Amino acid sequence: MQYQIEKAKPIKMQHDKGVIDLKDLGDGTTHVTWISEGRLTVPLPLIGRLFDRQMQKQGTIGFSSILKSIESR
Repeated sequence: MQYQIEKAKPIKMQHDKGVIDLKDLGDGTTHVTWISEGRLTVPLPLIGRLFDRQMQKQGTIGFSSILKSIESR
């Protein structure tokens, strides 16, 4: 599945790519690959880059948590 985030609030972002790939492993489990690429559009360059890095870390933690929750069902 491909997706595009068109609008984000309260922080604006430019979303370049969103893909969720599900692969049946044949043993009742599914391998999930989730790719989301983009950047926050914060007007101050230095703060924007630092904030972008922090959001990337938090996004990775959040996505991992979602996948673990799904996996445990």
